[in-house]
Amino acid sequence: MTATAFSGPIVQFGTVLSSTSGTGILGADMEHNEQRAPMVADLGDAMMDPRTAYSYDPGSGVTTMTLGFYNNTANVDYIPAAINSSAFVVNTASSGVSTFTIAAASSAGGTYSTTIIAPETGKATGTLIAIDSTAAYLTFGSAGTFGVWNPAAGAGRNITIHPSSNLDGGSYSVAGRDMYGFKVTETIAGGSTSLAGKKAF
Repeated sequence: MTATAFSGPIVQFGTVLSSTSGTGILGADMEHNEQRAPMVADLGDAMMDPRTAYSYDPGSGVTTMTLGFYNNTANVDYIPAAINSSAFVVNTASSGVSTFTIAAASSAGGTYSTTIIAPETGKATGTLIAIDSTAAYLTFGSAGTFGVWNPAAGAGRNITIHPSSNLDGGSYSVAGRDMYGFKVTETIAGGSTSLAGKKAF
């Protein structure tokens, strides 16, 4: 079977009450459904993801996924990995070196190698280093056309840099992706021995 989609909005009602206009009676029950009840939906309902890469594309085939947030709520329900001071970079650089080498996935901090589908191209990325998990989804139906984001599969983590001295007045550029695969960049200013970024990678 194919999916049925329409633009809405949807109005569900069980009674129609009158105004005084035309009837002379305020609040009279003009139309009544004797089977009035809460709406019952098979497998619950979900709020469609509004982002273009995951939202419904009218006229698309069954192989084009549409994703949403189950029970109309975007939430996270998992225990993240412990903070680790060398999860991505082990600082062995000598003075004057401005580029750091990303640590191997299994070397520190519970990181692991993964690939994701890049939203801007629809193709798999090269190998990425991630903490915890990237976003995952649960699908429905034989074709898996519709799915909901899995609340037990990750969240973004900010990056913290620990220079050996607070005298460094420079800055650090961090580039990566968020848990959904969108590109993220951030410049973190120096001047402290603990520099916490604000973006979720």
